[in-house]
Amino acid sequence: MIETSSDADIEKTLSGKSDSDIELLGIGIFGPHDEVNQLTKKFGLAISKVREVVQKYNDYAKFMPHYLGSHVVDRDAQTAKVYMQVEALSGAYKMDAQIRMPNKPNVENGWETIESTFEGGSVQDFKAIWRLKSIDDDHTFLSLEVFLAPKLPIPMPASVMNKENLKGAFNGVNAMRDRAEHPPQ
Repeated sequence: MIETSSDADIEKTLSGKSDSDIELLGIGIFGPHDEVNQLTKKFGLAISKVREVVQKYNDYAKFMPHYLGSHVVDRDAQTAKVYMQVEALSGAYKMDAQIRMPNKPNVENGWETIESTFEGGSVQDFKAIWRLKSIDDDHTFLSLEVFLAPKLPIPMPASVMNKENLKGAFNGVNAMRDRAEHPPQ
C-alpha cells in the first residue's frame, strides 16, 4: 500500500506498472478526472475562513455526513488528537477512530494540506486529507480525500470500499462548503 500524498512519490512508485498491477483503494491522484474534479469545490471565502471551519473538529457531528461524534481530546503545540465516531449501512454499523490532525497545514506548491494520522480505533485504517488553495482574497479551492477501511466479519471487495470512500469524500467536501459558506446563526 502506498501511504503518501506527494504526487512525486506516487508517480515514482507507479511508474512502470500496468493498470492490472494497481488496485486503487482511495483517491490520491489529482488530475482532470471527473470523480476527482467533483471532490474539489470552489468556495466564495478567503482561505483563512475555510481553514477555520475545516479545523473545527468538535463541530463535525453537527454537519458532516455519517458523523455521530467528533471531539478534540488532547492538543499539543503540533497536533490535535481527535476522537470520531461514524456510522455506515444506514446506522446499522458504527465505527470509531482516534486520529491526530496537524495544527498548522503543510504547504507545498501553493496547496495547504491537513492530513490525518491514524492512531487506533474499531477500524483497520482511516485517512483524511484536506487540501486548500487560495484562488484570490475571496475564493478558495478545497478538496477532501478519504480512506476508511472498516473491520468487518467478512471481506469487502476493494471496488465497494473505493466507491464508499469516493461517496464519503464527495459528500464531505460538499457539507464542508455548505457549513463554511452558510454558518449557523
